[in-house]
Amino acid sequence: MQVSSKQPQNAARFYFNLLGFLPQGPKMIVTSYTNASPFSLLDAETGDVCYTGTLEASELDPITGIASTKADFSDFTVPGSYRLSVGSDLSPVFSIAEHSYDALTRDLLKMFYFQRCGCELKPEHAGEFVHPACHTQLAQPYGTDPSTTAPLDVHGGWHDAGDYGRYVTPGALTVSHMLYAYELFPQKFAFTVNIPETGNGTPDILNEARYELDWLLRMQLSDGSVYHKVTTANHAPFIMPQEDTEELFLYPPSSMAIAMFTAVTMQAARIFRAFDEAYANRLFEAGLLSLRFLLEHPEFIPFRNPKDCRTGEYGHPSDRDQRLWAGAEFLRTIATGEFDSLLPDDIDTIREKVFARFRGNMIDRTVRKDSFGWVQTGGLALLCVLFCPDAETIFSTPCVEIAKFYLKHYADKYLKEREESSFNIPLAREEYTWGSSLGLMNKAMFCVAAHMFTGQDAYRVCAYDCLDYLLGRNTLQFSYVSGHGANSLKDPHNRPTVADGIDAMIPGFVAGGANCLFHDPTAKELLPKLGKVAPMDCYIDDHDCFSLNEIAIYWNSTALFVAAYLM
Repeated sequence: MQVSSKQPQNAARFYFNLLGFLPQGPKMIVTSYTNASPFSLLDAETGDVCYTGTLEASELDPITGIASTKADFSDFTVPGSYRLSVGSDLSPVFSIAEHSYDALTRDLLKMFYFQRCGCELKPEHAGEFVHPACHTQLAQPYGTDPSTTAPLDVHGGWHDAGDYGRYVTPGALTVSHMLYAYELFPQKFAFTVNIPETGNGTPDILNEARYELDWLLRMQLSDGSVYHKVTTANHAPFIMPQEDTEELFLYPPSSMAIAMFTAVTMQAARIFRAFDEAYANRLFEAGLLSLRFLLEHPEFIPFRNPKDCRTGEYGHPSDRDQRLWAGAEFLRTIATGEFDSLLPDDIDTIREKVFARFRGNMIDRTVRKDSFGWVQTGGLALLCVLFCPDAETIFSTPCVEIAKFYLKHYADKYLKEREESSFNIPLAREEYTWGSSLGLMNKAMFCVAAHMFTGQDAYRVCAYDCLDYLLGRNTLQFSYVSGHGANSLKDPHNRPTVADGIDAMIPGFVAGGANCLFHDPTAKELLPKLGKVAPMDCYIDDHDCFSLNEIAIYWNSTALFVAAYLM
């Protein structure tokens, strides 16, 4: 059950997850009351008092711009429909229900189908949100002479965000989020989402990941290097994808793209082995080829947009965290023994070189390990190590202990940040920036991993808090996930949803979120006029505000990981 968007006519405001609460999950509502007043939980139909407590007061918070109080009723577990009563004020109706997050999780996954490039979206799968195949033209390697260098077929994959570009590093990252969600809690993915592959014997989360993996394989060169991206020279205007017929260019390889390609193909090889051995072998061989390239080219190969290219750059300051992750996935996957028949004669030499570099990057404190994002991927190496059977044999005891230290260090840091927030949100002021939803869900993923690894409930609660924020427990009382919550994302910076002429919004898209740095002209003009200066308030649901309201595949994949774990 989703709540009504209409607040009762009273002085108080109530901020909470618009999808409601799970019976066994934490339950907290923030109110605009400023005193530690009594509160009651009322049955929405009968008005009977079901629970009582006292509001926990907070001081004025510069991140929210308000003073507030919190009503915690986590130990109340009876399903039903309720209101919070404080004095003479009543909250909107909300629910406590066993399956509050089921539809959310399905739609977060189905979003990727709507981002598919190179294939027709048909009514039986897409409903009214259909379009013909797009971007099927061949792509010319940038800077080459078409008379001597043939263009290449790199169709497929997902449109990265609100534009029509396809980029290797965020694509590989997104697939890895999905693969780890499946690898760590596969029981949560028994559901289907009605995509063309549904019913083929493979879980739909892997079916969808495979669509992107197939495209990644097309982006690999014969020497093991990997093109950084395929885009037109400029972002398309707000037109449908099949109308974007400008020339496609393949932009030069980067060491980040090569390393992330290596990592995700190695990871995918061991997961797909149970469903399609031939495909798993193909992934492994592709990953091994790129690993050889990395070993032969230890230098940093950056990527910068040429002067005549104005699509997404996805530049990285370093490739060491990507190499750390690639090394971890390789070591873990070959240790399964399932790919022994594909190992080259010099595998012992390769393993020794990879381990030496993996160990060096793991112990080096300058190599970031606090992120599951596209800029820094060191957190994925922690997942690889810590949830690996026989990890100490494969990675050595010192490296495993280092991984344990970093997981707990960062998860504990996020718990402390949560306690310092009046809304229990582990985001500092400077983190309300472009893609703040990713930053928050990144921390939630850390907390999920820490809860799985340690069993300590505080980490689970923090992950719930992050999801609560995404779904409405923020000063805007706004759900950043389209179709989920009565006041939810409706006008994202996303070319198809602007250009399709359909009033309805596809459910399951995650917006970038509040950004107090005013990165785009429309936000810079409108936010101050609307009095939005507190970081949590700095958001407008307007497709022109691309630094606030763009969608992206890796914002969805982090939210999917967290929602699936908590559902």
